[in-house]
Amino acid sequence: MEVPLLWVQNISKRFGGLQALSGVSFKLEEGELVGLIGPNASGKTTLLNVINGYHTPDSGWIRLRGERINGLSPFQIARKGVARMFQITHIFPRMSVLENMLTVGYAIGRIPAKSLVHRAHEILDQLSLRDWIYEPAASLSGGQRKLLEFGACFMAAPRLALLDEPFAGVHPELKAVMERFIQSYHAEGGTVFIVSHDIPALVSICPRLIALHAGVLLADGPTEQVIRDEAVLESYLGSYTPSEV
Repeated sequence: MEVPLLWVQNISKRFGGLQALSGVSFKLEEGELVGLIGPNASGKTTLLNVINGYHTPDSGWIRLRGERINGLSPFQIARKGVARMFQITHIFPRMSVLENMLTVGYAIGRIPAKSLVHRAHEILDQLSLRDWIYEPAASLSGGQRKLLEFGACFMAAPRLALLDEPFAGVHPELKAVMERFIQSYHAEGGTVFIVSHDIPALVSICPRLIALHAGVLLADGPTEQVIRDEAVLESYLGSYTPSEV
């Protein structure tokens, strides 16, 4: 039997009196593009934090290509090929756009150093940031800074990219750039797991959705099936109608 790229099994996490995750289990296969949806405080960001080592689960385990990774540090997990983009933008404002990209590539060390400059230029071209490549990151707009962090997430050729609200607060033109990049990366065999409240965007680009509510996995399956699931509609989507997309 083929081993999945990511295997999350019976993960639970509590913060004081808050049960953030409760027995969450799912698998991601190599080359999948999957969206994660749910209302605020449903456990979406906590789940990403557990996967990439920022939180240690209270129970359960996580395997990357069969190797157990829960208990490893975020850096160790990043070195194994799990990249992470956060809701709050993290960049080095005094460094140039190019230096921001290279810093991530050198730090993670998953691809040869001699290839990093070419890879950075290639990604920045795809993200329409070529004209700012030597400018300090502080000179970018808020949306462009998010675009820069998004690009840096892919500098180390990740086996799995975890994207937390990449489209939030981003101009529609920049969001379209991100969507094209994600689809291109996926078409080349990359695996992406996206948290977003932008349901139309996820419906447009993700063949599969996972839905959380109050830390419990409500639904997991083909996108069109999940957005019509009664429990998902009741807990989160409300008046959203698939025909509007």
